[in-house]
Amino acid sequence: MAPGLLLSDLAPDVIFAIDIFVYCDIYSVVSTAQSPLDSDSVAAVSAETRLHPTIRNGPGVTYWENVAKLLPSGRHVLFNNRNKLECWNVADDKLMWKHVSGVAEAVVLEFAAEEIHFGSSANIIICARTYPLGGRRKNYVEIVTLDLQTGGSNTVLVTRAPSARDDNSYCNPAICGGLAAVDVTSTDRFMILNWRENSYFILKCRQELPSQLVLIQRHVLIKTSSQIDVITNIRLDPYWKPTLDISAPLEFSVVPATKLPTFSMFVDPATEQSFKHLYVHESPIRDDTYRVWIRGPTHAPYIEGLLRYQLSIPIHGAPYWRGGTQSFVVSSPYRVIPDSGHTLLQTKPETPPRVYTTRMCSPTSSAPARVEVPFCGEYQDVAPYSGAIMYCTRSSTVIKYYE
Repeated sequence: MAPGLLLSDLAPDVIFAIDIFVYCDIYSVVSTAQSPLDSDSVAAVSAETRLHPTIRNGPGVTYWENVAKLLPSGRHVLFNNRNKLECWNVADDKLMWKHVSGVAEAVVLEFAAEEIHFGSSANIIICARTYPLGGRRKNYVEIVTLDLQTGGSNTVLVTRAPSARDDNSYCNPAICGGLAAVDVTSTDRFMILNWRENSYFILKCRQELPSQLVLIQRHVLIKTSSQIDVITNIRLDPYWKPTLDISAPLEFSVVPATKLPTFSMFVDPATEQSFKHLYVHESPIRDDTYRVWIRGPTHAPYIEGLLRYQLSIPIHGAPYWRGGTQSFVVSSPYRVIPDSGHTLLQTKPETPPRVYTTRMCSPTSSAPARVEVPFCGEYQDVAPYSGAIMYCTRSSTVIKYYE
């Protein structure tokens, strides 16, 4: 958070979600504001907004593959409209930007963005692929800077990324400050980019210890099944290599994770769950402070543990972890957990109309509330602070805020 930031400077999405006085107890504020809910109750919608992009439908086009993400300010939506990335102004229901790739015939598979300058601009990482006739698929990463007030953009980096046989080998793209990263082989190889300096390296983790990489201010977090390593960005300087031109031979610079100097290592000896998925949210009101959720299997079948910590990293000092509060949730394929800790559980009936049922689970209640998402497919996004749920129908993109 920038020095001198006032409450009036915070986006409505953030103000709606936080207890400005006690950030460390935000999840209890959100949950205790609701009465206990049984499994048949429906979460009350406080506001709903619809955007109306021209969504491609027709033979071979599955509309639920279209992915929309609400930026943290709540003012703009990035929408992968059948492999073409767009930016929409929420208040005006207006298309304000459409990505033009620096690679001919490239399609967008994954993306992530960081808002900067109080939500007036965004830096975007775009993971793309080409499908040449009779040739091998090729992967690319682009970095785009976008002015969210004018719609002007600049492609500042286009580089080759490691290829893979999977339909989509990209996972968990991220961008924070001058670094961007993406998992390029699902849990053991990560492409890390210093995009302002046009440099990169491939981080190779141990395959038997599925890993996850998270970028925060001035640091990189690397999670394995039982620990989290904190690495300072400046310690990566010896490993940067120039990014590859899009026509260059594929000779990637690979660095084993064991070579990186660890600033701090976190292990919780008291927990009985593994570290499967890591979610980190920066405090909107306190510098160098983060809400951390760790999800993973427990000894009980079909039940996962959800651990909550607060991480503080002072500029001059060692990282400090506190918390360790655990709750339990039903196992779910969802990989998005907002700051409040709410999770989504989705089921699909065996008989027609086969409409997915989505339930919102609070970390302080074992009774989930049903979320109405009619005609929605497989993908729903959850806003990081307000907990708004976003999904696509055949004709619109929907944002729902809940009481």
